[in-house]
Amino acid sequence: MNLKTLSLSVLILAILSGIVAWLNRPVVATDSDPRVGHSLLADIAANETDSLTLTRDGESVELQRDDAQNWRIKSYHDLPADESKLRRLVQELADANIVRVVTRNPERAARLELGESVVTFASGDSSSTLTFGKNAQRGGRYLKLDEADDAPVYLTAATTYLDTTAKNWADAKLTTFEASDIKQLEIDFAAGEQITVTRDDADSDWQVPSLAPDKRVRSAAVSSLLSQLSTLRFTETASPESEDVVAATAHQSTFNLTTFDDETITVAIGRKPEQTIIKEESANPVDAVADLTAAPKLGPSDAEDALEDMTETIPAGPVYVSVNGPSARTPLAEAQSNLALQIAEYIFTGLPADRAGLLENAPPPAPPVLVE
Repeated sequence: MNLKTLSLSVLILAILSGIVAWLNRPVVATDSDPRVGHSLLADIAANETDSLTLTRDGESVELQRDDAQNWRIKSYHDLPADESKLRRLVQELADANIVRVVTRNPERAARLELGESVVTFASGDSSSTLTFGKNAQRGGRYLKLDEADDAPVYLTAATTYLDTTAKNWADAKLTTFEASDIKQLEIDFAAGEQITVTRDDADSDWQVPSLAPDKRVRSAAVSSLLSQLSTLRFTETASPESEDVVAATAHQSTFNLTTFDDETITVAIGRKPEQTIIKEESANPVDAVADLTAAPKLGPSDAEDALEDMTETIPAGPVYVSVNGPSARTPLAEAQSNLALQIAEYIFTGLPADRAGLLENAPPPAPPVLVE
């Protein structure tokens, strides 16, 4: 091989090596963004936020800090927010880092469904927004931190679910006392009976004044009742003027609790009772009964079928509660001025319906010991 040919070969190899090196060059521009490797909230003063708005699929919830620095749900009757749930959300976002830059190309960014979920932190006139897109195929989620069309789209490890149902953010606790705080429980049952149970201290047995000697308080029933009343949480809200609420108020059992510190807590629970009514389209009930009794052979099933044809049963209504007492013991007492609070049905069905539910037969007295 002559020198000219060798030189040409070396030149070609050098050019090819340069091309390969250029094609395999490290891409530093994309991941050189200073936000990569840092928390989603690195540039957001979350602890100084006055308002937090969560949006997902067109549904939003807004939480706002009041003058006492407590969080409230502005979009849900201004009720107190569950601050432990809020802290968990903020901590999850703070713990998630930005993995890398995905694109700065607006056309490609448009395919990543950005805006599916949005978190906005606001304080005064300034705000910061986390705009999430769809989940990435290999894990993580697409994210944008700036509103500009050419702002970078990042990949983050955060896959936090944003709960945008306002009711779910409410601190639903209706009472905050402990069963051991109560020294007296007075009950006015909806059926008309009344009972008062008392004790000297948290370790003493419950007593009923002037109770018949063959009866005694069923302590387990009282303990279960206090446990239910001390853990009440609302599930829905309604207008105090609604038909079901008005009917529930007329059929309430009222529980007056007195603490060892002589604080009084009143809990009233009721529901519209089940009703059986004559069907509007049914035949005249007098004629129907006459036809029925005129039948030569009348069995029980015939009467039941006739009754079912003439009547219909309207189920019992939702269970509503009214709670009053010191604000520290009944945190939602003030909210009841324009809201009725619904609780779970199983709580109502677990309540004693009358005095007998809290009493049991006393054991017979021991026979006297004969002394010889």
